[in-house]
Amino acid sequence: METVPALIPRVRTESPPEPPTPAEMQLMASIYQRFPFLFPGLDHRDRVTVAEVIDEYLKDAKPELDARTFEYRERELRNFERVHGQRLVKDCTPFDLKKWISDEAHRLKSGWTKGNVQSAVQRAFNWAVGMRMIRENPFRGLRQSYDK
Repeated sequence: METVPALIPRVRTESPPEPPTPAEMQLMASIYQRFPFLFPGLDHRDRVTVAEVIDEYLKDAKPELDARTFEYRERELRNFERVHGQRLVKDCTPFDLKKWISDEAHRLKSGWTKGNVQSAVQRAFNWAVGMRMIRENPFRGLRQSYDK
């Protein structure tokens, strides 16, 4: 086994590897597109936070929504962001949204209000899927089963 000082001259004299050819790059891109799970961390969508989705959604939605609707959605999304904003979207689950709504029961009294808040959060993440910011809505599949 070589010692570290013995390796240093050899490392310094070896040339760096050749860059991949265009054909090799195309092959790697094709593999990545078909099997992205083999390359964790390479897709920018794996590093998107809840706060980023909410910020971008609100920027896009503001000109399209009535002022009162926008104000309501912004308020509820910012409340959700205070708790989950720093989390990566890919790490969120439907249970996180359900638990947050349950924890906000002191503020969200009726089942109708809870359902509207859930819809506001899900709408923002559906928008992000449509914009290809994220792979999937982490809250998809959560049923609105609040007492009306």
